[in-house]
Amino acid sequence: MSETARFVEGLRKQIEADDRALNEARKRRNQISEICRSFPGALCSYRSGSLAMGVVNHPVVEADGGIVLDRRCYSSLGPEGQGAPPTDAVRELHELVGPRAGLSWPEATVHDMKRGIRVFMHEPLPDGQDPYVDMVVALTRRTGDGLWIPNLKARRWDASHPEKHFELMTAGSRGLRRTRAHVVRLAKAWNKQPPCRR
Repeated sequence: MSETARFVEGLRKQIEADDRALNEARKRRNQISEICRSFPGALCSYRSGSLAMGVVNHPVVEADGGIVLDRRCYSSLGPEGQGAPPTDAVRELHELVGPRAGLSWPEATVHDMKRGIRVFMHEPLPDGQDPYVDMVVALTRRTGDGLWIPNLKARRWDASHPEKHFELMTAGSRGLRRTRAHVVRLAKAWNKQPPCRR
């Protein structure tokens, strides 16, 4: 093994997320997804982000997912409906998730984020990691691929395709997926370095 390869492998091990935190993040995402699937007009949920794609570094901060609403149940919403913004749908999901999340995590709090809701469990693991869950509130499209997702700051819906992004990031042979994950994780670690001071 070359000196460069040894250095990269050592760095990879330093930033590697531990299994206990990863499993806890998955458990939290899955439980919140299950709650969200009971939302009226919900078709399904999906996984997204670093956890789903296998590119999480230490510490494990978040688990991402989304809930897909059937636009036929929400004809007023979005550019293909009557133009209603996502604010009411997100508020209603917020109100549904809060009490139910509290049954599993008594200190849990729910907050709005740009694309949906964020659930903080306030129940850290022994090493202090306490991953939260982000859930995007997506809406099916009448035409075209992908979904409409909220932009609460701008009070509008944006076109996106989170499921396709997941497919692309996890496609290919096992070797290709492994190499891709290593490159992404190293790039993320590099990007989080403190700025250089001169």
